[in-house]
Amino acid sequence: MSKKNLKLTTIFLALFFVIAPFKLLAATDTKPPILQIDIPTVNLSDLTICDKDNKMMCIPWIAEYIVGIYKYGIGVAGILAAIVLMWGGVVWLTAGGNQQRVTEAQGWIKGSLTGIVLLMTSYLILYQINPDLTIFNAVKIKQIPEMNIEEEYLYESTTDYESGLSDSTNVSDFKHIKFYQRTADDLPRLDKRLIELLHIIDDAGFDVVVSCAITGHRVTTVTDKKSRHTQGLAVDIVTSTKGSTRQEVLTKLSDFLYSKYRTNIGEMIYSYNLNKSIKDGAAYTLTNNALLNTHYNHLHLATFKK
Repeated sequence: MSKKNLKLTTIFLALFFVIAPFKLLAATDTKPPILQIDIPTVNLSDLTICDKDNKMMCIPWIAEYIVGIYKYGIGVAGILAAIVLMWGGVVWLTAGGNQQRVTEAQGWIKGSLTGIVLLMTSYLILYQINPDLTIFNAVKIKQIPEMNIEEEYLYESTTDYESGLSDSTNVSDFKHIKFYQRTADDLPRLDKRLIELLHIIDDAGFDVVVSCAITGHRVTTVTDKKSRHTQGLAVDIVTSTKGSTRQEVLTKLSDFLYSKYRTNIGEMIYSYNLNKSIKDGAAYTLTNNALLNTHYNHLHLATFKK
């Protein structure tokens, strides 16, 4: 048999014995698939969460199916070996002194006994070659984070809303903080408490850029709730530089606000410094995957709701 034919045969057998017996279920179903060919030794279990952070899903079906087929094969092979052994005995009994028939019977018996020995020692042989050959672990698949469209607000995109720095007189009171043009235009509509927080950041000497306030921030149309941005209670802060420098500056800024002005802050989120997240003036653990995935390139800062 050529190498090409051997590969095709291997693929066909894999499809036939592993995929074909399964009746596929809905993608959201955690129940085991239904076997189209019922095999007594195959017992499939449900999907499970296999890590503490609930991020990995363990699918044991393929491993359990292979183990079940192996056990079933051992049983079938044992029955066949017993039949061959009995056949060899019948041939010997009916040989009538014919040496050729006796030799044939001995061949059948030896073959069956050899097969039985291999069956009984197959696990040991595989274990001696490589212990991992006897272990069938579940397939681990990372779960896709779910975004809830009925959250208080839809989360800003990964862009920085760059539209040119502003020279508006509204921003002249700030020495270090810069504003994009449309953000500067939003300044008169921002809550006074939020303006005070921005002055604190400016007085501390942080060279950052307010990239988004009210204009352009997307809010959900599914619910009637308004985001803090829409109400003028929140801004997004970036730096004029990107990469590791931005990460370093925003991390220092979140550390600074967390340690000295936590009680003055209604909400602060920065994905690279999650242990310093703030909610309603207190520390909290951020678990919302949508927020985690969209706040890695800027710091979201908000005052308390009205």
